Amino acid sequence: MAYGKRSPSPQTTDGWRRSFYWQTCSGIIAGLRRATTANLMKSAFYPLILSVGFALLACGENAENTSNTSVRQAQPPAAAAPPAPSPPDLLPPPVPTYYEHRYVVARSGLNYRAAPRGEVLGKYPLNTSLKIITDSKITEQVVDAGKTLLGTWLGVEKGSATVYVFGGYLAPNPLRSALRLYYAEPYYEAADGSTRTGFLNLSETYFAHRDPERRDGEPLPLLSEADLAYDTIRLDAPRRRQFLKRAGISESDQVFIYHLRDGRVTTLPVRQLPVLACINVYFSAGDYDKSELDYEFGFDLGKNAYGDFAAVGSSNPFRSGKLTPMIWTPIAPQEFPHPFDPDRLLGDRKRRLAGYRAKECFRFSTDSLDYYVQNLVKERGSIHRYLVVVDAKTGTLVFEDYQVESEGTSLTALRSDGSDLREQMQWTGQLLQDRATVMFGFAYYSFSCPFLTVLDPTEPPVAILCDNRH
Repeated sequence: MAYGKRSPSPQTTDGWRRSFYWQTCSGIIAGLRRATTANLMKSAFYPLILSVGFALLACGENAENTSNTSVRQAQPPAAAAPPAPSPPDLLPPPVPTYYEHRYVVARSGLNYRAAPRGEVLGKYPLNTSLKIITDSKITEQVVDAGKTLLGTWLGVEKGSATVYVFGGYLAPNPLRSALRLYYAEPYYEAADGSTRTGFLNLSETYFAHRDPERRDGEPLPLLSEADLAYDTIRLDAPRRRQFLKRAGISESDQVFIYHLRDGRVTTLPVRQLPVLACINVYFSAGDYDKSELDYEFGFDLGKNAYGDFAAVGSSNPFRSGKLTPMIWTPIAPQEFPHPFDPDRLLGDRKRRLAGYRAKECFRFSTDSLDYYVQNLVKERGSIHRYLVVVDAKTGTLVFEDYQVESEGTSLTALRSDGSDLREQMQWTGQLLQDRATVMFGFAYYSFSCPFLTVLDPTEPPVAILCDNRH
């Protein structure tokens, strides 16, 4: 097999050439000395002497050329070309930035400013979610209604700008009403003869306020291991008293039930109501061991046909006959009093409603208020809504909201007739004592519970504790 001749590298070529020439010249000189010693004067050696002379001249020239070549190679090399930039897929991924979000808990709203303690630019309403951009470290102390609030001035995002608010009026969670409302589930009889008793589910209150006495880090259960073999357990007197204590309910309290159909309020004394523990409908036998957490706790309402709002306490929170079903009338877009403006949106709503535009408009009116709804649509997108409430006499804006569909929230249909589909209708009126007008029924909630919107910017919504566990 033949192999190609290997060329010397540029760094070793000159050294190899110098070594070759000096070895050749040294050999010729040594041979000349030996020949001269033997018979330098013989005429036969004259041609050899001439050859040696020419060889010496060649050695000198080659040595000079080799030396010059060596000097040229000793010069500094040209600057190396800069390395090629790394392709995008080899660059390290960017480190994400996480921002904290807090809610406005000042009932009258919270002023935002151009700088800490600076000029007031506007006001954020109660329960507005704010994205914290920076902490100025400037501390402020404020006395409000006898309470001292200490906080720093925080920079929050408003569009592409940063404005400043006093952090003492911000909290990790929105402000909620202290009033606890529930659903009174009606008595039910199926076609096969099976029945379900009327039930007032108080589980959310019970599990949130259980007695602090603990065993092995867990609250002491009301149900025994033997109880867990049954789907429904009626608590005996000692455990009933323990349940009421943990739920913060007195024997002297009453259950107040509001009927949507006719506006009546029914009152039932707590002392007359048994307490039941019923297995939750989502419990799946065999998946895991049953525990007290798989049960719903509440009052047995018997065969009474209840099915609306309920409250437990010493005084009635409801007003009789003050709710009205909302029947909507289509209107022209130019009749809508406050057109949809996406530039006014903040945070998550701005992201969710990007690209949406206003379409169909509807109105419902009472003696004092006008309600307007505008559908927000885009191609291949869900339908969201923009809701506005104005004073019927002055036209002043009373309330506005953006109703957004999501994985766990679906908007209910707007009713255009008075058919008795209460669960699919919107309602408004003065349902609650000592509170402004409320409205509800605009959405279904798959993983949470509905709430009553109070048309007063200083009042938080009133949650309905529906025990929507899955």
